[in-house]
Amino acid sequence: MSTSDKLKRFLITFLLLLLPFLLIAIVIYYQEVTINKKILEIQAIENLNGQNEQIVNEFNYIVSDLMFLSEQYELQQLLENDSIPQRRILENGYHLFASRKKMYEQIRFLNETGMEIIRINGNAGNPFIVPPQQLQSKGKRYYFKDTFMLQQGNVFVSPFDLNIEQGQIEYPLKPMIRFGTPVFDKAGKKRGIILFNYLGEKLLQKLHKRVATASCEFMLLNAEGFWLKGSVSQDEWGFMFQNGIDKTFGNRFSEEWQKITQAKSGQFYTNKGFFSFSTIYPLLEGQKSSSGTQKAFLPSLKNISVLEYHWKLISYVPISVLQINTRKILKHIAIPFMALVLLIMSISAFLTKTYIIRVNVDAALRIKNQQLEAFSKQLEEIQQDKLYRINKAFERFIPYEFIRLLDKDSILDVQLGDQVAKEMTILFSDIRGFTSISEKMTPQENFDFINSYLGQMEPIIALNHGFIDKYIGDAIMALFPSSADDALCGAIAMLRKLLKYNQGRQAYDPISIGIGLNTGALMLGTIGGKNRMDGTVISDAVNLAARIENMTKMYGTRLLISQYTYSHLNDISQYAIRIIDIVKAKGKSEPVTVYEVFDADSPNIFELKMKTRDNFEFGLAYYHQKHINKAIKCFKQVLQIYPDDQATHIYLKRCLDK
Repeated sequence: MSTSDKLKRFLITFLLLLLPFLLIAIVIYYQEVTINKKILEIQAIENLNGQNEQIVNEFNYIVSDLMFLSEQYELQQLLENDSIPQRRILENGYHLFASRKKMYEQIRFLNETGMEIIRINGNAGNPFIVPPQQLQSKGKRYYFKDTFMLQQGNVFVSPFDLNIEQGQIEYPLKPMIRFGTPVFDKAGKKRGIILFNYLGEKLLQKLHKRVATASCEFMLLNAEGFWLKGSVSQDEWGFMFQNGIDKTFGNRFSEEWQKITQAKSGQFYTNKGFFSFSTIYPLLEGQKSSSGTQKAFLPSLKNISVLEYHWKLISYVPISVLQINTRKILKHIAIPFMALVLLIMSISAFLTKTYIIRVNVDAALRIKNQQLEAFSKQLEEIQQDKLYRINKAFERFIPYEFIRLLDKDSILDVQLGDQVAKEMTILFSDIRGFTSISEKMTPQENFDFINSYLGQMEPIIALNHGFIDKYIGDAIMALFPSSADDALCGAIAMLRKLLKYNQGRQAYDPISIGIGLNTGALMLGTIGGKNRMDGTVISDAVNLAARIENMTKMYGTRLLISQYTYSHLNDISQYAIRIIDIVKAKGKSEPVTVYEVFDADSPNIFELKMKTRDNFEFGLAYYHQKHINKAIKCFKQVLQIYPDDQATHIYLKRCLDK
């Protein structure tokens, strides 16, 4: 092989090896350029946001000072008693205020005619009280008129411009913003205004300080595009001078100004550089402004709304600065790249081989991962379906409401000994004479009858926000966690449902049930052993509910409630209730009052109980007070109207036996 062939082979190999890394170097270069731009953009946004916040905070600070002075106690005293001593007190207060703030060129109180009553001149940080003979009338000035016409609590903010004294712009230039608010006496009468001449230069200095170390130029423009603060001081405040009418941002940057005026904020690059901008609306609701005037005694040309009063903050990086940054990035990349070229040439073959191996391994791993994910998803779906079916099956034995009260998501989460204390209403119901009824049926008929009956009652309990804790043969024990009214409405509905149920089985003897309710604290949880546990409730309140249900047999009633359930009802007037007994519960020292609720009785019995309720309850009271003769008289009056009242017969017998 000739030398030229070797050289050609070397050059081809070298170029093929160099090309991808050259592309990498180019990508790195553009990434660095992009990152540098991104950093520049983020810094610009942070600077603008900081300046925006600075302006809003400064305005809020000034308005807070203004409202403080307008509501000052000493000012109200002056309005009530305009005397020289009172003026001196207010002057000294304003002087002390100005000495501490050092940010106001003037602080003034003007009366309703525009006459200065008190004026403090800032005097470059050494404020002094202006003597009375030097006070002036400002009644014809726009800022007085525009402020005085406001309502209480409103604030007037003048345009940001230069201070004018005796019709001439004051030198050295003093950027100024006037803040004013009307003053009202205790009777609500408008008596004048408080006016601040705020030194705008302090705000501009604070804004400039925030970007002093940045590589950008900071500009603050008014709504018309005139510089309030710019990189060239000669261009500032052009709108205040006759020869400065063309000194606007739009004349120097016409294309850029069009973009800035069409949006509230943004960033863009042009052939002149990088621009970031935001729009500042320093006025808040209740603050007013106007166009003002350069003539001393002319009114404002127009009022300015909160949205019209705005400035543009602009961060500008010239194209020359951007180019310098780009060249620095190129220089930093070029030197290490040349060193890397030599190393890359020696290891490129190895890296290429390693890369191919890695790609193949990655492809195989992806296929395996996809297979595993599909299998895992299928397994998860199977487990979820199994768990769902297990939960639904267990809910038929342990109510979901029971699990939820234990703060568990699933029956699988329930552990032996889980418990919670809660106040609930307990319902016990029992079929009267079930033993004699069941003796007439086969075992299969017994189960069919019980399931038919319980199937009628269960939906009613659930519909009234309760759940069945357990079935005890033909008896039902249900819990109502939310309210006693739920339990009572459910019990009444069960009795009414039973009436329809009996009408549908006329071939059989009708059945009757007794229901007892009690409300109280109970422990709800799980009991049992390692291999068998059950959900249950433990409480004296449960025992009392069972005893009250048993009392329905003795008094011939269908629905009895304890005094604890009675006291938890939201509105007892919506139920038909009468006192049925005062009993001493087992293990209790205090007697418990038991009430009958007879809303579900047949219409004629309901009417009879309503007519005799007062006499019955009077008789019951006399009985417990041991006025037996009076009790007998009341009970006999009840039986004259309602001779089948079993409870009255019981009490009459008790009276006669004494």
